[in-house]
Amino acid sequence: MNMKNDLMLKELIQKHNFESVWVKISEKYPDSHKESYEYTWNQLQKLEVIPTNGVIIINHIKDTLIPEEPEEYESVSGKFYDEPDTTYSLMFTSWQEWLGMKVDNSSLENYGEEEFIAHCLWEMTFVGFDPCEIDMEREKMEIMEQDLLDPEKRAKMNFLPLDFLFEDSEEEKTE
Repeated sequence: MNMKNDLMLKELIQKHNFESVWVKISEKYPDSHKESYEYTWNQLQKLEVIPTNGVIIINHIKDTLIPEEPEEYESVSGKFYDEPDTTYSLMFTSWQEWLGMKVDNSSLENYGEEEFIAHCLWEMTFVGFDPCEIDMEREKMEIMEQDLLDPEKRAKMNFLPLDFLFEDSEEEKTE
């Protein structure tokens, strides 16, 4: 990870216009709705930056968890200066913090600026196109995490074995 880059995501976004980034979004995520991304783009222009000590990184992933259905995608994540060996999901990160993160030089070189922004926008809006909606989902996840740590609440939860989820696909293969 190149930690020497001083360019924040907000600065990168300000170098471009929505239409040039939309071309990349619609190319990489064809089911996207232009109006939703344009709304997000306009919101990002107005937000104050919260500087963070992290870097946004994009990597190409070849997921072979299900060998019969390999999946390839771009993974947008963050690394932080105090934990450079750990990568974090940024899905529930506030947009203001996203804007204050640095951008990884090698990711910019690999994807180009507009595509880098497109992948960031897709990840930023994965949970929703409204910061309040994202905050509510983050709160739900935090409550769920606390419930999992509470032995009494955890005992009341119903979990499905992973094998159960793949049972149908195994039966289909043998028929």
